[in-house]
Amino acid sequence: MKKFAGILVWLLLSVVTVFAQVQQEEKLPPLFKERRSGKVMFSREQAMREINRERLEHSNAIFMRWGGKLCPVFACKDLEGKEWTNANIRGKVTLINFWHTGAAPSIREIPWLNKLAEKYPRANFLACTFNTPAQIKKIVEETSFLFPQLTEAKAVWQAFGVDISPTAIILNKEGKVFAVVTGANDSLKRAIEEKLKEAYK
Repeated sequence: MKKFAGILVWLLLSVVTVFAQVQQEEKLPPLFKERRSGKVMFSREQAMREINRERLEHSNAIFMRWGGKLCPVFACKDLEGKEWTNANIRGKVTLINFWHTGAAPSIREIPWLNKLAEKYPRANFLACTFNTPAQIKKIVEETSFLFPQLTEAKAVWQAFGVDISPTAIILNKEGKVFAVVTGANDSLKRAIEEKLKEAYK
């Protein structure tokens, strides 16, 4: 009887533990849920480590391909109808912010990017999304980008090899890829500004 009771207690504890792990998993950031590729993680710390690893690999992959090289050829119109190309942005440091409507961190980052654009007025700031103007309309109206918004720009994402949002790609005055930063936490924001300052020199 004691043995049976012990097994029963063990089973109950196991069920409670698994339930708690599932609950914890549900609270993980959307990016991790989207990109976990079937992996099961049972702590937020593990999840964040995995996210940070993926962000770093993503940044490194883009930089390995484009670092120090002229950025890919592109031509996209902003919401005002102005065409932006890799040719007409040369002569200024340029930050291209890749985002989309399904990435909450991208949207939370907008006010900070606005402040950064005001702080570095001699630089080009471009937001680049594969969404349509209609899809971003509400976000743009509520959050108010202070810099041009390139929409339906899937080809630009593909040319650079961007597949995680937000990603910031900084180009120097010659139009060469100077830095790539994926993510938008406080330390990554500091990294973006530091790289922007370096490119400015």
